Amino acid sequence: MLTQAAKIQDLPEPTFDRISGTVLVDVNGEWFSEETVSFFHKAVAKRGLLPKQQAQPVERSRRIRPRATLTISSVMEEYLIDMRLKQKVLNTQDKLQRWANQFLNVMGDMEIAEIRPKHGYDYITAILKKHPTRSNQTLKDYAWGVQSLLKYCVQRGYIDVNSFLSLDLSKYGEQSEKTYPYSTEE
Repeated sequence: MLTQAAKIQDLPEPTFDRISGTVLVDVNGEWFSEETVSFFHKAVAKRGLLPKQQAQPVERSRRIRPRATLTISSVMEEYLIDMRLKQKVLNTQDKLQRWANQFLNVMGDMEIAEIRPKHGYDYITAILKKHPTRSNQTLKDYAWGVQSLLKYCVQRGYIDVNSFLSLDLSKYGEQSEKTYPYSTEE
C-alpha cells in the first residue's frame, strides 16, 4: 500500500529493511518465533496435510470457559424457577422461597461450594439468638428450605454433596406444643 501511494504521488518508493532479532507471532493465544511457525507450516504442507495456498489460521473458541464464582444470590433466580415447576402447592413454594431468602439474609451471600454442615448449625444458632422460642420443627423446616436449594445445586452440578442432609437438629429449639382439635362447642 505504501509503494502504491508513492507511485501515485511521484515519490521515491520506500525500502524496507529486514527486522533483526526474534519476531514473535501470536498463534491461538500463544507466542512463537516466526521461524518456528514457518517451520511447522512447511512441515505440514510437505506431508500433504494442508495445501500451501489454503493454509489459513483457524479461529476457535476456548474450550474451557472460566465460570464466575457461584453464590447463593447468583443461583437463587434459577432455583426459584425450577422449584416452582416441581412444587405444585403455592404455600410450599412460598415457604421454600422465604426460607432460602432467610438463609441468604442471615448467613450472607456465601459461595455455594464453601457451604459446610457447620454453616447449617451456625444458621440455626443465629436464628435462635434472635428468636429463642422457635420450635424444633420450625427450625427443621428452615433447614429443609436451604436443603432444597442445595439439592438443586447438586442436580445442576454446582456442588457434589448437599451438606445440609446430615444435620442433627433434634436438640435445638423448643419442643412443639400439642394442639388439640376444636371441641363441638368451639
